[in-house]
Formats: sequence, structure tokens, C-alpha cells
Amino acid sequence: MIAQLHKGAPFPIVAAQFSQAQTALAGGDEGFVQLSQLDPQVAATVKIMPIGAISNPIRVPGGFEIVQLIAKHDEGDALQTILDMRQAYGQYPQPISGGQLGPAQISFINAFMAKAQQAKSCAAVEALNASYGNVHPANPGPVNLATVTPPAFQQILANLPLNTLSRPLVEAAGVSVVMICNRTQEKAQLPPDDQIANMIVDRRVQLESEQMMDQLRHRSVILQSN
Repeated sequence: MIAQLHKGAPFPIVAAQFSQAQTALAGGDEGFVQLSQLDPQVAATVKIMPIGAISNPIRVPGGFEIVQLIAKHDEGDALQTILDMRQAYGQYPQPISGGQLGPAQISFINAFMAKAQQAKSCAAVEALNASYGNVHPANPGPVNLATVTPPAFQQILANLPLNTLSRPLVEAAGVSVVMICNRTQEKAQLPPDDQIANMIVDRRVQLESEQMMDQLRHRSVILQSN
């Protein structure tokens, strides 16, 4: 394997063919991991490897590991945008039917936006939300911009000036507006251990699902050829 890799064989292909690790189906990709999550011998090697390098076989309990360092960053180096924001939400008297706004929803949106245009501060947006029953909390707490979905909404928040009301955000059951009170840049932190564990489990489930689908497709081809 080392000879093949040194001759330029793609690491993911070699890993998928020979590796006995859980990540074999993903071409050996483990994503970003903390050094403490690696075997001590592997961690010691990775710490001194340059980006792109492939290690010699490293003896670990039960066998050997070969690793390639794709990228690295020190915890706290990356910055993330944290938003302090307020939102006001108004629920339609009846939800949208057939994916189209009807006269009732249009009238409600116009009335809602007429009141929203008077909101010139985050406190005013909170008051507006309260006047519509606080169906959704006015203050969602600190929001990491990178985690906002869908991407279109993330783009709106990224470009919205401070203390400026957004355009109406139309949903199936209601309409909302948001206002950014403050933006801060904070050092990114790695997820807690339990979240990392859940991510690993989810990844393994995904890999097993993909493997099962590949097997089903293979059987289907065999049946069709017969």
C-alpha cells in the first residue's frame, strides 16, 4: 500500500480497497478530529506531519495505520459570526393552501408590514412580536451565522445592516421580519464530545445505508441480466 501511495495512487481509493476501518467506505475520511481522539502513536506522528504528507505504517493495538494529513487548524483560530437578533412573527388566520397566497394572507401581510415599518429598534421588534402573541420567541439567542438555513436566509442575515428591518419572510403559516442588533466575531470552538460522538454515529449510519443501497443496485443489475 505504501508503495502504491508513494507512486501517486489516490489515498481514498487505496483506503476503500484495503482498509478495515469504519471509514473505508468514505475513502478513509475521518474529517477534523482532535488529537486526543487518535491513538497516541498516531497523534505523535500527525503533530509533526506537513499538510499532504502520508505516514509510514504506524503500529497501533491490533494492527497498523497509515494516515494522510489533509488539513489542520488549532482550536480557536477560526472565526465565526455570532448574531444578536430579534424577530417578529405573525400567524395567518388560515395557512396558505396549494402553495399560493390568497386574499386573506395578502391582507394579513400588508397589515403586518404596515406595523413592522414603524419598528426602528430591536426593542420595537420585540414589542411587535408580543402584539402578535409571541408565537415564536422574539429573541432566539446567540445565532451562529454559519448554521442558519436555508442558504437564502443566511444570505439575508449576512447582508442586513444593523438595526434595519428585513423584508417580509413569507412562510406557509405566517410572515416574519428580523432585525440584527449586533454582530460579533468569536473564535470557533470544537463541538462537545457528545456532539462529536453523535456526528460519528450519524456518519456510520449514512455509510452503512450507502453500502446497502449499492448492494441492492448490484443485485438489481444481476436480476435484470438474468
